[in-house]
Amino acid sequence: MEHFFTVLRIPEDWDRIQLAVSYFTGPALDWWRSLEDSVDLRPTTWENFKIELENTFQTINPVETARNKLALLEQVTTVRQYATQFRSTALLIPGITDEEKMDRFIRGLKLEVQKETRFKTPKSFDEAVQIAERYEGVTYQVQLPRTNNNRFNRANRYANGGASTSSTSLSAT
Repeated sequence: MEHFFTVLRIPEDWDRIQLAVSYFTGPALDWWRSLEDSVDLRPTTWENFKIELENTFQTINPVETARNKLALLEQVTTVRQYATQFRSTALLIPGITDEEKMDRFIRGLKLEVQKETRFKTPKSFDEAVQIAERYEGVTYQVQLPRTNNNRFNRANRYANGGASTSSTSLSAT
């Protein structure tokens, strides 16, 4: 936000506060509205505003919160989406080792992907992500044609009373 103020040349504290508040929604907006009614509680400098905002909304221990989130994080979508969410959470934990990241990442993978990734014995977090993505990609490619063909053939069979398309056209002549 500070960079934003510099680029837009907004030096005045009150203008900075008003611009920041214009982006508020939900609980943050409710908090600000409660302060607007009381002039003595409302922060008047940008520094005081930031302090009040952090005191009100910052978690008590953000590192512990991130560690807990990482411990509970599981793959429910693609490996790539899971890895992206995992990385952004891991960034909040200073000093997390590559080995710890790799271990926690693998533990959160879907069971089949987890087994394959462990079997390949990755040496780093990035390698574990690559193995998991490759396995998921190969598995998806192998299943995709079979699934589409089965649906297509089954649909034709039922549409033609159980007969294949070619035999129906022969009996019509």
